[in-house]
Amino acid sequence: MTGSPESRPMHSAARSLRRMRGGWPLLGLLAMLAGAGALAQVATKTAAQYCYNGTTAQCFDSLDKAEQAMRTASANVDIGALLEQKAPDLKDTATNQTASYLYAVKDQPASPLYAAAYMATGVGSAPPTGGHGCTPATGTPWTNWCADEGDLVSKMMDYYAAANPSCTYGAPTLIEDTRTTPYRSVSGGTGGGTVDYGDHVYQTTYTCQSGSSGIRKFRIFKQAPFSCPYRYTGLSDTTPNDGNGDLTLPVLCKYDILSYTITGPVKQVASCPASRRCRMAWDSCSLLEHSRNEWQRQACERRIRCATTTGLRSTSRQSPRISTI
Repeated sequence: MTGSPESRPMHSAARSLRRMRGGWPLLGLLAMLAGAGALAQVATKTAAQYCYNGTTAQCFDSLDKAEQAMRTASANVDIGALLEQKAPDLKDTATNQTASYLYAVKDQPASPLYAAAYMATGVGSAPPTGGHGCTPATGTPWTNWCADEGDLVSKMMDYYAAANPSCTYGAPTLIEDTRTTPYRSVSGGTGGGTVDYGDHVYQTTYTCQSGSSGIRKFRIFKQAPFSCPYRYTGLSDTTPNDGNGDLTLPVLCKYDILSYTITGPVKQVASCPASRRCRMAWDSCSLLEHSRNEWQRQACERRIRCATTTGLRSTSRQSPRISTI
């Protein structure tokens, strides 16, 4: 039976509604698949990709967690709190970006740097090296050295007078000064080393009853020993104040293990989703460092700093990449 013209639009609408209802299960299935894909992406992002290879390999879903494991490892109990992040080593290929996050113990103070002590020796003639009855130094393992330079100079003059009673000696005069601030040189090695503060050379004239006369010279050394803890080696510097390996007293001990490594994917600025202008630059300096907006910088919990602070370097021959989020 054919309906009236007025009823035909109503039948057409009913058929369309039945077709839509039949498609709902398909739409639901598509939505579920999309959700599963999103969950898979999240799972991939949170996989245990950051690995610290200590006594056993340990991998975590974040750099912070891997770092915490490294610091609290039983083998690192004495230096965990001293580890500082160095230059990440970026390994960039066409299909993968990974980084070696390097940590090291910065140079530490001697334990201890002992008090400076003094020792004398004749220049070109007697007396031999010694303290010659001076007041022994304290606060140092060098108990045969002297506590005071003035006292040692006086004892040297007493030595000359006692060795040559027929001669008269004049007051000593300082003729050479190699003392340098903060030191003249530092020689280090296993267990510690020595800080050499430089020398003073004195001269005295003499006249003897025999009619002979002349001069005597002697040198006063000023040095101090230092010790380093277990697994540290004493540092050295033969030329102070030249900008090359200069040391700051009493920081004289270098940790024997040069670095600890966490490997993982390149660290993105995951904490900046609100600002797409917050970005990482894998070149000599992060664009983020030059951002004029302080709030943008504060929005990023982690960032690669300028080369002057972490020395980020790429091992790739490709051009540096900029990752935006």
